[in-house]
Amino acid sequence: MRLKRVGYWGGDWPDPQDLVDESRPVDEIVVQYLQSGFFCRGRMGCANCRICGDRLGCADMTDGVFVWPQRLDHYLTAHHVQLPGWFIEHVHHRVAKYEDAIYEDGLWLKDASVLPKPTRTEADGWTDRVMRLSASICFGYDVEDEDPNLGYLKPQQDEIDWLAAWLASEGWTIGHAVVMKTSPTSTTVQPYA
Repeated sequence: MRLKRVGYWGGDWPDPQDLVDESRPVDEIVVQYLQSGFFCRGRMGCANCRICGDRLGCADMTDGVFVWPQRLDHYLTAHHVQLPGWFIEHVHHRVAKYEDAIYEDGLWLKDASVLPKPTRTEADGWTDRVMRLSASICFGYDVEDEDPNLGYLKPQQDEIDWLAAWLASEGWTIGHAVVMKTSPTSTTVQPYA
């Protein structure tokens, strides 16, 4: 799959300061579109804003056509950076298609009745597992049964992988923790130092 880049800076790419135009209002549709992209690829380090130095995201986001750095919306809202017209048109065209969409219920109504009931409840320990995973992320190690601070069970590897992926998709940055995939079956979480 080939994705078209937008919003990358430096080298052969534009300088964002050259694209600042405070006379034009911020396009909130474009801002929301950038914020709602799909996680495409994570990065080992986080980007800093090229104008103010704020720490931004550590991932690439996509809509399946374009790819942009996570928190590209910061440049629009904080600095009035103007993105190219062809990208703005693309965003407005895609949003308009969804606003005019006709919803169909047939398959959902047919298939929903045979779906298994959710089992993630307080009774089966889902809340405890989330708390353990959060503690593991915060403390930077797998919380063990014998841990004097918490006493939680060690989380399963797939739970750690899921939480690490979710945290990255929600904008966690190196300032929270460094989450590294060290092998196909292992994830290491280290606190930010």
